[in-house]
Amino acid sequence: MERKDRRGFTLVELMVVIVIIGILAGVVVMNYTGHDYEARKTRVKADFKIIADAIMLYKLHTGRYPEKMEDLIEQSPDAKNWKGPYLQERRLPRDPWEEPYVYTTDSIAGSYEYELISYGSDREEGGTGEAKDLTNHDEDLDEMAREYME
Repeated sequence: MERKDRRGFTLVELMVVIVIIGILAGVVVMNYTGHDYEARKTRVKADFKIIADAIMLYKLHTGRYPEKMEDLIEQSPDAKNWKGPYLQERRLPRDPWEEPYVYTTDSIAGSYEYELISYGSDREEGGTGEAKDLTNHDEDLDEMAREYME
């Protein structure tokens, strides 16, 4: 018996469509992963700016830098003229990898009053590439911000 009225796709045609969809999905994923890291770096830069502004306002009111980042949202007993909380959401921000930012007054570079650090995607001190630690004094973050503004 021969069918005269065949409708639908053959198995080969379906396989070709599936392969094409797979290739397109791969291209989208490859493009997305590169932009994902850049978006995370941009967010870190923006968070550093917000935290740095809060730190400077704290210093303006109290005459000193906070001992720990929690001092920006809760008054420490020895902070005179504290007018906080200095962060709008009354909570400490987390980096794009859901880890708390590190605040230290013992700067690794040694020449800054304080330093803000995100340990990056590996969540550990050190690292290279996308796992590189990001600080508020990173030149590549400053360069990235300039490129973004152009």
